[in-house]
Amino acid sequence: IHVFTYPGDGAKLEQNSVIVQVAVWGVESDRPVYLFLDGEEAVRIETPGYYRYEWQLTGSHHLTFRDDYMIFKTAEFSIAPPPPAPPSVYVSYMEEQLENQRIQVFTVMLIATLVGTPTGGYLKRKTKVFTEWALVPYGVCLLAGCMRLDQFYPLIPLGVSGAISYILAGGYAGETLVIVAEEGQLVSHIYTMDDEDHIVQGFGPRYWRTGFIDRAKIELIDHRYPIEFKGFGRKLSCILVAGEKNIETDSVTGKISVKCSPALAKALTKRGVIEKLEQKLADINYRSIFMERALNGVVSSIIMDLESLMGEMKIDQISSVSEARVRVEEASKKIKEQFLEAENLIKVEENELVG
Repeated sequence: IHVFTYPGDGAKLEQNSVIVQVAVWGVESDRPVYLFLDGEEAVRIETPGYYRYEWQLTGSHHLTFRDDYMIFKTAEFSIAPPPPAPPSVYVSYMEEQLENQRIQVFTVMLIATLVGTPTGGYLKRKTKVFTEWALVPYGVCLLAGCMRLDQFYPLIPLGVSGAISYILAGGYAGETLVIVAEEGQLVSHIYTMDDEDHIVQGFGPRYWRTGFIDRAKIELIDHRYPIEFKGFGRKLSCILVAGEKNIETDSVTGKISVKCSPALAKALTKRGVIEKLEQKLADINYRSIFMERALNGVVSSIIMDLESLMGEMKIDQISSVSEARVRVEEASKKIKEQFLEAENLIKVEENELVG
């Protein structure tokens, strides 16, 4: 007997069948050899030759090769079907699937970009000016997208497009310079005033009840002469106030009331106002000097007229009471006429001086 193929003892086979291949010579009908499978005779060989046997089996089994006198080979083994072969994929099919996946990813990212872009403009509209706090939501989107790229990859273009749109969007507030003119000094305050007449005072989580932004209402009283200040690469709206007392803050509502000074603003906005005021003041000073001298002359003239009137009346030569009464009444009328004439002259000069 020569055994070509036979399962090993204790073998764990992953195949669909068990194969036994043997060559036998010197056997006869009265001296055969046997193959026993699980204790039962499966094969009886009575003539010499080469033999091949195959059984479709699963589970644990016992196989013995023997004759009537001795055991040539025996084995206990277990057999199970082999795992299924991995599915084969054609290259053309794989390329098609990759192209479809690429188109799908591109479409989803494009939609996410289109969604994220207007959110940046909307957020800038709410915050009025740029603040780093507004970039926190976009940072969270980027972090989530990078950590779970297979599921949340659309959050990456959404966060990037939203942040860029927020940074590039124009602001809805500008800096306003409030100059307070005190005696001998100028004090300035810079407010960030939005398009809704509010002052932007701060941002952060502590202002979550008002949309994470702190604003206060501002009221400008008598703001008739707007001024723009340009310098150091900045452009500011300028408001002039005469004294700190004209800036009031309501302790209950937080409203800020600023009473502007139109006179100071006009003095700065109108060309040549200071020069005209200085010229007018010089003219008034000259007219005041001449007026003072003229009044002295008028008073001297009145006194001289009174003295001449006293001489004409000859009051010291009166001889009777009735004559004295007549002379005194005439003198009073003339003196009253002189004073009225002098008063009218003084009023005319005063009016010209004031003009």
